[in-house]
Amino acid sequence: MSRTAAFVVLLTLLAGCAQSVQRRDWTSYDGPAAAAFQRESLPPPYFPDPLEPLNRSVWALNHGLIVGVVDPVGRVYRFVVPRFVRDRIRDFGANLVFPRDFVANLLQAQWRAAGDVTARFMVNTTVGLAGLWDPALRWLTLEPAPEDFGQVFARWGWRPSTYLVLPIAGPSSLRDGVGMVPDWLLDPATWFFPTGVGIGLNFNDVVDSIPT
Repeated sequence: MSRTAAFVVLLTLLAGCAQSVQRRDWTSYDGPAAAAFQRESLPPPYFPDPLEPLNRSVWALNHGLIVGVVDPVGRVYRFVVPRFVRDRIRDFGANLVFPRDFVANLLQAQWRAAGDVTARFMVNTTVGLAGLWDPALRWLTLEPAPEDFGQVFARWGWRPSTYLVLPIAGPSSLRDGVGMVPDWLLDPATWFFPTGVGIGLNFNDVVDSIPT
C-alpha cells in the first residue's frame, strides 16, 4: 500500500471515530405523510450496523468523490462519448463477465440460467462481435442471468450480515463485500486487460445514472 493510500485510510478511520450518530423520534411527527409514519406496518429488515460511525464517514468520502470528481468527469464523458458507443461498451462489459455469471449460477444449482448465459456468451461473442451487440436477447430472447458471489453466499445460507459502506463501491454488507473477491478473480478484465480497463468498464456502466 502506498503512503498516499495509507494516509487516506487513516483519515477515514479517524473521521469515523469522530462522527456522531443522531437518532430521531418520529412518534409525534405531524408533517407531510404523517399518516404513513403513524400507520402500523411491518418492521423493516434488520441489518446490524455496529460500524455506523465508520460507515457514515466512508459515505461522506464517497459522496465527496461523486460530487467533486465523478459527476464532472461523467458530464464530460457523456458529452464526448455518444450514447450509442456507451451502449456498445456496456454490452461488451456485460458479455465479458460471463465466467462470473456462469460459475455463480452453477454454484446455486440454477442449471437453466447457467445454460442460458453460456448460450448468450457464444452468440454474443461471435454474431455480436465480441459482445458489442446483444443478438442473443434481440433475436433469441435469451434473457441475461447476472449473478455474483454475494448471491451465492446467500443461497448457501449466509444471511444479510453487518452493513458496510465500501470506498468507491458504496453500500454493501460484509457478505457481499467478501463476495467481491471471487467476483474480481473471475472477471477476465482482471487478468487479460491493462490496469484501469475494468474501472473504465464499470464507470461506463453507471455513468448514465450518476445524475440520479
